Amino acid sequence: MLIGPRRARHPRLTKVRSAVLRRLFRALYGPGARFYDRFTRFAFAGEWQRWQAAAIPFLPAGGVVVEFGSGTGAFAHAAAAESQAWIALDISHQMIAVARRHHRPPAPAFIRASAAAVPLRSGFADAIVMTFPSDFFLSARAADEMRRILKQDGLLVVVLSGDLYAIGIRRTCTRAVLVVAQGAPGRDTPWVPAIAGFEGRSVWQPTEYGRALVYVGRRL
Repeated sequence: MLIGPRRARHPRLTKVRSAVLRRLFRALYGPGARFYDRFTRFAFAGEWQRWQAAAIPFLPAGGVVVEFGSGTGAFAHAAAAESQAWIALDISHQMIAVARRHHRPPAPAFIRASAAAVPLRSGFADAIVMTFPSDFFLSARAADEMRRILKQDGLLVVVLSGDLYAIGIRRTCTRAVLVVAQGAPGRDTPWVPAIAGFEGRSVWQPTEYGRALVYVGRRL
């Protein structure tokens, strides 16, 4: 999960937090893959899935959607409309195994692949979507692949971060833990990641008990 959108008042503390979160999610993407959905539901008081769903209004109603970092496939299964062809990619073979086991045909297609070497033809996708990716998508190789597989007017939609509101005892306590783990969410202009070859904007989308920061961009 990215913590870039959060204000870095203490750079050294931010670096430590980032390293700890990367280790945690790396473990969940490996041997802990089968616990990933349960962990995110518990750790984020049920808002994780709503944050992910904040990307849906920005996606095309039809055509081909390619998801990078699809994890267990829960978002792909929930978001893929009947009129869409949804291709879900993840580099973790444990995650792809979980996705294929829980979401069988006619569920989305799950393919193990790296964002730096996508096994799809050029101009294949109408949109690319990611929810809470690590910083792999900021690399030049990943940006090249995203531009290559997108159609000329294709969209890039990324859920960058989420903010949980202190509503009720559980969410108040969860928010306090998240602030310690990730830092307080920024209240200023939404963070717009620099992705080579793309131009876009970031907006806060309201969810039931919080808000999600969503980047929407197009090929230059």
